[in-house]
Amino acid sequence: MRSYGIALRDRLIWVTLLWVCNRPPQEADEAFYKQLKVASQSQVLVLVGDFNYPDISWEDHTARQAQSRRFLQSTDDTFLIQVVEEPTRKGALLDLVLTKTDWLRM
Repeated sequence: MRSYGIALRDRLIWVTLLWVCNRPPQEADEAFYKQLKVASQSQVLVLVGDFNYPDISWEDHTARQAQSRRFLQSTDDTFLIQVVEEPTRKGALLDLVLTKTDWLRM
């Protein structure tokens, strides 16, 4: 997975503003989950990108594949809310916007 982030420091606290990711299909990346754990401690976090988890049903909060279930669980563990409501590619919701902040909800 490739990812790029923008972080600002407000006095002694790092605030992650934006983190952009691209996960090729069928790729598992332990580094991503470690980065997510650290980034999720920020006050403000917006995580956007092409995650390639077509089997996740965000409405039902379910997934068929183990890799997708792990991603879904990690979003729960880090209190991220997925805000895209329409399919983004060929009927699947692959491009996501995840955030900890309510003001971003559409």
